[in-house]
This record gives sequence, structure tokens and C-alpha cells, in this order.
Amino acid sequence: MSENRSDLTGFYVRGREDDWMQQKRENYRRWRRRGLAAGGVAALIGFTALFFIYDYPRESGLTDALGLTCGEYLRVESPGEASQFFVPWSELQDDLERAAAEELGESQADTGLEAAVDTIAEEIGAEPAFGALRGFQPTQRQFSAAAAGERLIVGHHEEAWTVTDRLSVVDPSSAEVVWTAKLVHPRADPSLADEQRQPVLYGVGAAGETVVVQTPTYRGDTDVVTAAVSGDADTQCLRLEGGVEAQPVLAEAPDDAAAWPQTINLNAARSEDGRFHILHGLSPEQSEHVSSSVDITSGEAGEESSQQVPWTELPEVEIPEQAHEQTVLELHHLRPLGEEHCLLTWEGGYTVLTAG
Repeated sequence: MSENRSDLTGFYVRGREDDWMQQKRENYRRWRRRGLAAGGVAALIGFTALFFIYDYPRESGLTDALGLTCGEYLRVESPGEASQFFVPWSELQDDLERAAAEELGESQADTGLEAAVDTIAEEIGAEPAFGALRGFQPTQRQFSAAAAGERLIVGHHEEAWTVTDRLSVVDPSSAEVVWTAKLVHPRADPSLADEQRQPVLYGVGAAGETVVVQTPTYRGDTDVVTAAVSGDADTQCLRLEGGVEAQPVLAEAPDDAAAWPQTINLNAARSEDGRFHILHGLSPEQSEHVSSSVDITSGEAGEESSQQVPWTELPEVEIPEQAHEQTVLELHHLRPLGEEHCLLTWEGGYTVLTAG
């Protein structure tokens, strides 16, 4: 009992001492500051986690403002990642005969295409080197090809023939893929797999060693991405305000403007001074496209214009009438690929001819 009184007496005596009370108050304040700091850190961590889990940086436009998303849907990869579609022309004949028999009927197994190609080759002083068969049913086609300047560009349609999942540049001398890029679609959520996927490629072109690709952005604007065919995987990107709807453009533009379904051939909208005219500008506030002339060398865009894009006719070599008569297949275009090659587009495939 005496010990308890002694403790109580000691506590009472200390409680009357200013230094002891000050120390107690300081300990309490220190404990409270630590508690508030720990709670603040926990709240900050939780808020940051939710911020990124629900993709608020993108939704808020923060990553756009910082320039982190420009060209994000185009990912340059090793050429070995791309499928090889072009094979030596001699190897293509058996495949063509078999496909024609299955899709067009046994009576048309001999399409006469080989004779027509020989006629064209003799007319222009060249010989068929490579070819690619993509089939006679549009919905089953897995790729498309187009001549863009001196470049043979291939679009890979891995999931749907109207959507491009990959771009490749093919060397017409060797038929090898020398550059390729995967197109990553914004609707990557598996729960949205049954919904119609938004196309990510709106335009493609080339100038010299540079590939020009027009893609959308997550928030509905337009990115113009340029990449060197021979070089590292670095890309340059220019962002333009507002989006573009390729289908109405292609419906009103000449045939030369179409690289393949739903994709604009930007070389058909290239001016004499080398600038590419890029259509964009659609937004909730804007119902009509505008165009900007883009200098891919400097990466700068000129003033926006509401005038019609000055479409230009792509170079084309006339196909001899005899060649049309020799085959049951329709011969579409014969376009030069540089000074030594030509691309013949025919119903169901392509042929690359090399100057002899």
C-alpha cells in the first residue's frame, strides 16, 4: 500500500513540474505528427494506385499533354516478326492453279495469268520475279499491298480483312521484309472482344527512306508517325487536333487514294513540294474535315485548310490490251516501284516485275 502511495505521490509531484509536462506534450505532438504522416502516405499510395488502375492519366488527358501517347498504337518490331507473303513467281503458279480451281471452278483452273504477265514483262522489258496470292474471296484475304512512292507496303489483316493489324515494307529486289510495325488497337480489353473493333490505321505512305503512318489517338485526335525504313526503331510523331473518318474520304476520293480497304494512300495526297496533306479535324464541335500539309523532314505542319485535298494521280504503266485478253482475271494496276521494279495488282494477288 505504501508503494502505491509513493508512486501516486511521485506522479503528482512530477505533474507539477513544467519540464516534465512539456516533455509529455512534445511526445504527444510527435506521436500525432507520425500518425498523420503515416495516414497521409497510405492515402497517397492508395490514391496513386487507383489513379493508374482506372487509367486516369489517360482519361484526364495528362499523358497526352505530356506527349507520352503520341504514336502509341504503332510499335516497330524486328522484321522477323512479320509473315512472308511474297514468294518467287515460279513457285506461285501451282498455288494459283489450286486456288482458282477451288474458288473459281475447275474450268478456270488455268487462269491465263502467266501468259498475261509474260506479255506485260515483254512489253516493258522486265521479267516477273515475285508474286503473292491473297485469294479470290475478299473476306478471306489476310494481307494487302500497295506501291507508295518507291516502297512496297503490305498491310496484314490478321483478324478481319477490313482492319490492319501490322504494316510491313517489302524489298522488291529480294521479297524480304525490311521493316515492320505492329498496330495495337485501343480496345484491348478481352471483355470488349465481341464488339466491333476500331481500326487504328487511317493512312499510310512513304517518301524515300521514310514511312508515314496516320493513326488515331485515344481521345479522338490524329497522330502522324514517321519511321526510317533502314535504321533503328525510333519514330517521330506529330499530333493534329481532331480525328478522321477514312470511309467517307475514300468514297469521294479517286481510286488512287485507296491503299486498301479503309486505309488512305497518303502518297495520293502528296503535293509537288513533297508535303503530305493529312485529313483530320473531326470532333464534337467540328463536323467537316480539314487538312494540314505536313513536312515529314522537319516534322512541322502548315496552316489548316478547309479546301479539298489536292489528290494526285499515282504513276502508272499502261497494261497492254493483249494481256487483258489472255487472262480470265482482272488486271487492276501496274505501278512503278522505283526505277527497276513494277507492282502488278491483279484479281486475287500481286506480281513484282524487275527490269531485265
